[in-house]
Amino acid sequence: MPRQRRTSHKRSPVLSRQQRALRTGLTASVRDYEYLCRHAPHRLGIIAEGDSWFSYPRSYLLVGADINLLHHLRSAVGGSDAVNLLCLSRNGDEAAEMLAGRQKYRLAKVLERTKAHTDIIFFSGGGNDLVGRYDMDRLLRHYQAGFTATDCIEEVALERKLQRIELAFSELLELRNAYAPSAYVVTHTYDIVKPSPAGAELLKFYKAGPWIYPFLVEKGIPEHLHLAISRRMLELLAHRLNTLAQSELANDKFLVIDTQGTLRPGHGSDWLNEIHPSSSGSKRLFKTIYQQMRRRFPQLPS
Repeated sequence: MPRQRRTSHKRSPVLSRQQRALRTGLTASVRDYEYLCRHAPHRLGIIAEGDSWFSYPRSYLLVGADINLLHHLRSAVGGSDAVNLLCLSRNGDEAAEMLAGRQKYRLAKVLERTKAHTDIIFFSGGGNDLVGRYDMDRLLRHYQAGFTATDCIEEVALERKLQRIELAFSELLELRNAYAPSAYVVTHTYDIVKPSPAGAELLKFYKAGPWIYPFLVEKGIPEHLHLAISRRMLELLAHRLNTLAQSELANDKFLVIDTQGTLRPGHGSDWLNEIHPSSSGSKRLFKTIYQQMRRRFPQLPS
């Protein structure tokens, strides 16, 4: 009988981490982003730094629907050969924290090294500076009969907190002006959250929050004032960012995208828990943000 020929199966070459990043345009490594800028300089460069609205985990960590704004951005631009995207975000980060110490040094360094190839600094921050223990509790007053929502807020403390957030954003603009002056800083306002007992739960082992509701209860503030208090704080934060966008420091390259009014406060379809949007909610927010980003940068994939 004739001898059967062996069929040779060539193995696909194993790609290095940087080669995989080059194929998708996506990375969480500063070194790999610098590699992308060198080897795919025709792409739009985006550095994304932010809080849980950029980094809230999927239901099963690596598996599940897109649940944060960067998930949706990665889905929109990954593999398009149009964008190099560096993701630096981390849950719980405050704006003041991201623009101080090692995180500030890291951002300044990568901006300096990639200034010719970084077009957008996509930033999410300020929310964590307001909510949670050791912040929210100090921004509220104990309720007294006849108090309005404004009366329940420690206005002087809130003003100081907003100043700190503004200073953090000012630091970001100064870093941009010094090390990557042609880049745009793009940020978003926070949609209005309705205080509730709904915290975060991950795989039934990790729980966090709620971040606003317990302190309102602790101060004896009636529930009918809760939403108005949250609204006032977040609207004041949005106003502060919009004012900064008109300043000389912004250099006409600070885009504040207003998302307030996109989601329905406290609606179960729009919110996963007290302060984090659901998958569909984050998708709606991202659509609003991405549309405005594409007006400034039409080379972004449609």
